[in-house]
Amino acid sequence: YQRRVHGGQVRDQDAGYVIASVFANNIGYPIAWQFIQSNWDVLSRISGMISDVAEAASRQVNTRERFLEVRSFFCVHDDTGIRQAIERASDSLHWLHDQQTALNAALQSS
Repeated sequence: YQRRVHGGQVRDQDAGYVIASVFANNIGYPIAWQFIQSNWDVLSRISGMISDVAEAASRQVNTRERFLEVRSFFCVHDDTGIRQAIERASDSLHWLHDQQTALNAALQSS
């Protein structure tokens, strides 16, 4: 990461967008997740990056296991953006569970 950013290929202010774009699909998610875990010391020093990366990581939370992994990684940081991202991920996971329950009930009654 440092070589790319400081070599002029990705500006610091654009790095969050690039990472969020990779997080946005199921194929890119594990790549982005590994990247932020491996480069967290550098990423966390970039202004605004912590919240942006937490938001991007939490958008794709669709299983309890992924939620717990994301929450445990970010919970050590006392940041409003992180707390909000984790809260939204939790809400989304509950919504998915409720919808799945309703869908299963509807399919069984058919």
